[in-house]
Amino acid sequence: MAQLYILLALLYLLALFAMKRSWDKHERKHFNGTPNASAALLIAFRNEKGNLPRLLKNLEKSIPPEGEVIFVDDNSRDGSPEIIHDFLQENRELK
Repeated sequence: MAQLYILLALLYLLALFAMKRSWDKHERKHFNGTPNASAALLIAFRNEKGNLPRLLKNLEKSIPPEGEVIFVDDNSRDGSPEIIHDFLQENRELK
Protein backbone atom coordinates (compact mmCIF):
# COMPACT_ATOMS: atom_id res chain seq x y z
CA MET A 1 0.00 0.00 0.00
CA ALA A 2 2.84 2.39 0.83
CA GLN A 3 4.40 1.85 -2.57
CA LEU A 4 1.10 2.83 -4.16
CA TYR A 5 1.14 6.15 -2.28
CA ILE A 6 4.72 6.77 -3.33
CA LEU A 7 3.87 5.98 -6.94
CA LEU A 8 0.86 8.31 -6.84
CA ALA A 9 2.97 11.07 -5.30
CA LEU A 10 5.64 10.67 -7.98
CA LEU A 11 3.03 10.71 -10.75
CA TYR A 12 1.59 13.90 -9.28
CA LEU A 13 5.04 15.46 -9.18
CA LEU A 14 5.59 14.48 -12.80
CA ALA A 15 2.34 16.24 -13.69
CA LEU A 16 3.49 19.32 -11.74
CA PHE A 17 6.77 19.31 -13.60
CA ALA A 18 4.96 19.05 -16.94
CA MET A 19 2.69 21.97 -15.99
CA LYS A 20 5.69 24.04 -14.95
CA ARG A 21 7.45 23.38 -18.26
CA SER A 22 4.28 24.27 -20.11
CA TRP A 23 3.92 27.53 -18.19
CA ASP A 24 7.57 28.37 -18.77
CA LYS A 25 7.17 27.64 -22.47
CA HIS A 26 4.20 29.98 -22.74
CA GLU A 27 5.83 32.78 -20.71
CA ARG A 28 3.86 32.01 -17.56
CA LYS A 29 0.66 33.62 -18.67
CA HIS A 30 -1.96 34.27 -16.05
CA PHE A 31 -3.93 31.28 -14.89
CA ASN A 32 -7.48 32.18 -13.85
CA GLY A 33 -6.36 35.75 -13.34
CA THR A 34 -3.64 34.78 -10.87
CA PRO A 35 -0.03 35.23 -11.94
CA ASN A 36 2.40 32.41 -11.15
CA ALA A 37 -0.22 29.89 -10.07
CA SER A 38 1.06 27.04 -7.92
CA ALA A 39 -0.03 23.61 -6.82
CA ALA A 40 0.09 21.66 -3.57
CA LEU A 41 0.72 17.99 -2.95
CA LEU A 42 -0.86 16.39 0.11
CA ILE A 43 0.92 13.32 1.49
CA ALA A 44 -0.78 11.45 4.31
CA PHE A 45 1.32 8.81 6.03
CA ARG A 46 1.32 6.36 8.90
CA ASN A 47 4.35 4.32 9.97
CA GLU A 48 6.27 4.86 6.72
CA LYS A 49 9.74 5.23 8.22
CA GLY A 50 11.22 2.80 5.70
CA ASN A 51 9.70 4.54 2.65
CA LEU A 52 10.00 8.22 3.56
CA PRO A 53 13.72 8.72 2.84
CA ARG A 54 13.29 7.62 -0.79
CA LEU A 55 10.13 9.71 -1.20
CA LEU A 56 11.77 12.80 0.29
CA LYS A 57 14.83 12.40 -1.92
CA ASN A 58 12.59 12.29 -4.99
CA LEU A 59 10.53 15.23 -3.78
CA GLU A 60 13.65 17.31 -3.30
CA LYS A 61 14.59 16.76 -6.95
CA SER A 62 11.09 17.06 -8.43
CA ILE A 63 9.05 19.73 -6.70
CA PRO A 64 8.96 23.01 -8.65
CA PRO A 65 9.73 26.25 -6.81
CA GLU A 66 6.05 27.22 -6.86
CA GLY A 67 4.96 23.85 -5.49
CA GLU A 68 4.02 23.08 -1.94
CA VAL A 69 4.01 19.74 -0.13
CA ILE A 70 1.75 19.19 2.86
CA PHE A 71 2.52 16.21 5.10
CA VAL A 72 -0.23 14.78 7.31
CA ASP A 73 0.77 12.30 10.01
CA ASP A 74 -1.90 9.71 10.83
CA ASN A 75 -0.61 8.79 14.31
CA SER A 76 2.69 7.22 13.24
CA ARG A 77 4.50 5.34 15.98
CA ASP A 78 7.72 4.54 14.12
CA GLY A 79 9.46 7.92 13.98
CA SER A 80 8.12 8.96 10.56
CA PRO A 81 7.33 12.55 11.64
CA GLU A 82 10.90 13.00 12.88
CA ILE A 83 12.27 11.97 9.47
CA ILE A 84 10.13 14.63 7.78
CA HIS A 85 11.03 17.23 10.41
CA ASP A 86 14.77 16.55 9.96
CA PHE A 87 14.41 16.70 6.17
CA LEU A 88 12.64 20.07 6.32
CA GLN A 89 15.28 21.45 8.70
CA GLU A 90 17.98 20.50 6.16
CA ASN A 91 15.99 21.87 3.20
CA ARG A 92 14.59 25.14 4.45
CA GLU A 93 13.84 26.37 0.92
CA LEU A 94 11.00 23.85 0.70
CA LYS A 95 7.58 24.78 2.03
